Amino acid sequence: MQYLILPLLLLAMYFLVIRPQQQRIRAQQALVAALREGDEVVSSAGIYGRITSLTDEIAILEVADGVELRIARGAIARRLSQDEPVVDLDDPGLMDEPEVVDEADIDDPEAGR
Repeated sequence: MQYLILPLLLLAMYFLVIRPQQQRIRAQQALVAALREGDEVVSSAGIYGRITSLTDEIAILEVADGVELRIARGAIARRLSQDEPVVDLDDPGLMDEPEVVDEADIDDPEAGR
C-alpha cells in the first residue's frame, strides 16, 4: 500500500499543476500565432490597443490617435472580442465627481460596545 502513495502523489501533481500550466502555455502560443493586424488586444501590462503592424517578435499597438507602442508579440495577453466593451478615455462621463459619503452616515464600530 505504501508503494502506491508516491505514484499517486506524482499523478495528482501532474493533473493539478503541470497539465494546466501546459494548457495555458499552448493557449498563449496559439493566441500569439493567430494575431492579425487590426485586432484589438490587451497586453500583459494592461495596455489596450489595436495592432497596426506585426513581425515575428514585435507588435506595434495604436493606443490612441497617432500614439503607437512597440511591444513584444508574446506580451499580448488576450484578444478582445467584438462585443467586449473598450473604455473610451475621451468619454466625459468617465471623469464624473465621485459621490461623497458623509461620515455621520457610517456606522461607528465602537457604538455597539
